[in-house]
Amino acid sequence: MTLGEFVAWSKHSRHQQERAWERTSSLMALIANVNRSQKTRAYKPNEFNPYAKASTRYDLPTPEQIEYLKKWPANPS
Repeated sequence: MTLGEFVAWSKHSRHQQERAWERTSSLMALIANVNRSQKTRAYKPNEFNPYAKASTRYDLPTPEQIEYLKKWPANPS
């Protein structure tokens, strides 16, 4: 197996694991929501998925990034 083949195989393997966890976490959320009380909040599949991103919100830009963007012209043409 060449290095290129190994890299392609490892990316494919990781993708398969992520897809399997998407299905598994959906089932886990479904079971948890069926068994929860009406007063508790609903669970989301990403709460059970170890591959899910910790947060879907975007981080605010840092002051250094804002200053960098201010240097760019508003209309470059």
